[in-house]
Amino acid sequence: MQPIRDVHILKCVMKGRKDDSDGHNACDADWQKVETALRDPEWDFRTIESMASDTGLSIEQVESALNRHATEVRKAFITDRQGRILYTLADKPVTMREFWANTRAFIAKTSAT
Repeated sequence: MQPIRDVHILKCVMKGRKDDSDGHNACDADWQKVETALRDPEWDFRTIESMASDTGLSIEQVESALNRHATEVRKAFITDRQGRILYTLADKPVTMREFWANTRAFIAKTSAT
């Protein structure tokens, strides 16, 4: 049972985002747009704001799509220059920048204890 996912699907239905004429759920269409933005080879990572801008979706719709597909998305351990959370697809390999950020965090935690 995935209660969080169910809540987001319920929100889509409550907002009138029901199945379209082809039988596809509008929330699934949102995810397809977000996934396409995450797969853009120009970027290793994306912010919610950049995905919203590229897809034409609202920030809330992008967040909802990311939450519904949390197993397919990875939050990067690093942030952008403005401190915003970065996202990528879970099946993308870890970059060297992420690796070193994770290593530094691990060393800092183990040396602090």
